[in-house]
Amino acid sequence: FKIPRADRFAPEIKKAGPLLFQDLLGKSRDIFVQHTGTDAKAGWSAFLAHPEGEARTCQLVWRQKTHDFRDPCSRQVYPADGAGLPHYKVTVADNGDLTVDLNAPAAGP
Repeated sequence: FKIPRADRFAPEIKKAGPLLFQDLLGKSRDIFVQHTGTDAKAGWSAFLAHPEGEARTCQLVWRQKTHDFRDPCSRQVYPADGAGLPHYKVTVADNGDLTVDLNAPAAGP
Protein backbone atom coordinates (compact mmCIF):
# COMPACT_ATOMS: atom_id res chain seq x y z
CA PHE A 1 0.00 0.00 0.00
CA LYS A 2 1.05 3.59 -0.51
CA ILE A 3 1.29 6.59 1.82
CA PRO A 4 1.39 9.77 -0.28
CA ARG A 5 3.97 12.35 0.77
CA ALA A 6 5.12 10.35 3.77
CA ASP A 7 7.75 13.01 4.44
CA ARG A 8 4.92 15.09 5.92
CA PHE A 9 4.38 12.42 8.58
CA ALA A 10 7.98 12.24 9.82
CA PRO A 11 7.65 15.21 12.23
CA GLU A 12 4.34 13.87 13.59
CA ILE A 13 5.84 10.41 14.14
CA LYS A 14 8.75 11.99 16.01
CA LYS A 15 6.29 13.87 18.21
CA ALA A 16 3.51 11.29 18.74
CA GLY A 17 4.88 7.90 17.70
CA PRO A 18 4.56 5.51 14.75
CA LEU A 19 1.52 5.17 12.52
CA LEU A 20 -0.68 2.11 13.09
CA PHE A 21 -2.44 0.58 10.10
CA GLN A 22 -4.96 -2.11 10.90
CA ASP A 23 -5.47 -4.97 8.46
CA LEU A 24 -8.94 -4.46 7.04
CA LEU A 25 -8.88 -7.53 4.81
CA GLY A 26 -7.48 -10.49 6.69
CA LYS A 27 -7.76 -8.93 10.14
CA SER A 28 -4.48 -10.49 11.17
CA ARG A 29 -1.65 -8.30 9.89
CA ASP A 30 -1.73 -4.92 11.59
CA ILE A 31 1.49 -2.98 11.01
CA PHE A 32 3.34 0.01 12.36
CA VAL A 33 5.04 2.44 9.98
CA GLN A 34 7.93 4.04 11.82
CA HIS A 35 10.41 6.79 11.02
CA THR A 36 13.70 7.27 12.79
CA GLY A 37 16.43 9.79 12.12
CA THR A 38 16.31 13.28 10.64
CA ASP A 39 16.10 12.59 6.89
CA ALA A 40 12.41 12.44 5.89
CA LYS A 41 13.28 10.36 2.79
CA ALA A 42 15.23 7.72 4.74
CA GLY A 43 14.86 5.90 8.04
CA TRP A 44 11.44 4.37 7.31
CA SER A 45 10.40 0.90 8.41
CA ALA A 46 7.22 -1.17 8.57
CA PHE A 47 6.72 -4.10 10.89
CA LEU A 48 4.08 -6.33 12.41
CA ALA A 49 2.19 -4.61 15.25
CA HIS A 50 2.17 -7.70 17.45
CA PRO A 51 4.69 -10.47 18.00
CA GLU A 52 4.51 -13.23 15.41
CA GLY A 53 2.28 -16.05 16.60
CA GLU A 54 0.42 -13.89 19.12
CA ALA A 55 -3.17 -12.69 18.77
CA ARG A 56 -4.11 -9.17 17.68
CA THR A 57 -5.14 -8.56 21.28
CA CYS A 58 -1.41 -8.52 22.03
CA GLN A 59 -0.92 -5.46 19.82
CA LEU A 60 2.17 -3.57 20.91
CA VAL A 61 1.73 -0.32 22.79
CA TRP A 62 3.98 2.65 21.92
CA ARG A 63 5.56 4.25 25.00
CA GLN A 64 6.40 7.84 24.11
CA LYS A 65 8.51 8.51 27.21
CA THR A 66 10.90 5.64 26.56
CA HIS A 67 10.48 5.48 22.76
CA ASP A 68 9.80 1.77 22.67
CA PHE A 69 6.96 -0.73 22.38
CA ARG A 70 5.56 -2.97 25.08
CA ASP A 71 3.70 -6.22 24.50
CA PRO A 72 0.65 -6.10 26.81
CA CYS A 73 0.48 -9.91 26.93
CA SER A 74 4.08 -10.94 27.61
CA ARG A 75 5.29 -7.53 28.85
CA GLN A 76 8.29 -7.86 26.53
CA VAL A 77 9.78 -4.56 25.34
CA TYR A 78 10.80 -3.91 21.72
CA PRO A 79 12.95 -0.99 20.50
CA ALA A 80 11.56 1.87 18.41
CA ASP A 81 12.85 0.31 15.18
CA GLY A 82 10.82 -2.87 15.76
CA ALA A 83 13.86 -5.13 16.05
CA GLY A 84 12.71 -8.66 16.78
CA LEU A 85 9.45 -8.30 14.82
CA PRO A 86 8.73 -9.28 11.19
CA HIS A 87 9.51 -6.36 8.85
CA TYR A 88 8.18 -5.49 5.38
CA LYS A 89 9.92 -3.84 2.45
CA VAL A 90 9.59 -0.04 2.40
CA THR A 91 10.56 2.25 -0.47
CA VAL A 92 10.36 6.03 -0.76
CA ALA A 93 9.94 7.59 -4.19
CA ASP A 94 11.58 10.87 -5.20
CA ASN A 95 8.24 12.65 -4.66
CA GLY A 96 8.10 11.45 -1.03
CA ASP A 97 5.49 8.72 -1.53
CA LEU A 98 6.17 5.71 0.67
CA THR A 99 5.24 2.19 -0.41
CA VAL A 100 4.99 -0.78 1.95
CA ASP A 101 5.12 -4.16 0.21
CA LEU A 102 3.33 -6.62 2.49
CA ASN A 103 4.32 -9.46 0.15
CA ALA A 104 8.04 -8.78 0.55
CA PRO A 105 9.47 -9.56 3.96
CA ALA A 106 12.49 -7.45 4.78
CA ALA A 107 15.37 -7.96 7.15
CA GLY A 108 14.80 -6.06 10.36
CA PRO A 109 17.36 -3.82 11.96
